[in-house]
Amino acid sequence: MRMHRQFVRTIGGSGIVLGSEGAIDAPPTGAPSQSQDNVLFASHISNAGNPVKRVAVSYRGPALAPNLDAQLWLWDDVTEAWYALTGAVSMAANRIALFDVVALSDPFQGGGEVKSTAGSLAAILIVQTTGGAPAGEYVFSMGPDLAGV
Repeated sequence: MRMHRQFVRTIGGSGIVLGSEGAIDAPPTGAPSQSQDNVLFASHISNAGNPVKRVAVSYRGPALAPNLDAQLWLWDDVTEAWYALTGAVSMAANRIALFDVVALSDPFQGGGEVKSTAGSLAAILIVQTTGGAPAGEYVFSMGPDLAGV
């Protein structure tokens, strides 16, 4: 297994502080960018034609790392906005959490109108911590899952 995206947050150290990049109840703003380390970009389908069904997310942290609440948001090119998938998911250290994603079909190509095809998946992970989380590095990984749900 090899996740596509990795990012690091810290508590009590140098770097981006865990929970400082946004709140679960507030959507991210602006279009996704390669400079955002917590955004996963992936094709809607694999080379074999399998659609992305879920996004797999994991994290490792210091000893006694608590469960963390995470929210996955998807970017929509048509409305140019982020949308939350479901409620927050409680993620345990050294476990894989799965977020179901929308796998949209290509738009209708009839009627003489020129329609664009579906774009690529852009998903941002917003993680919050509760008080009392131990100091250290929290390393998150994300990747598209093509397995059936």
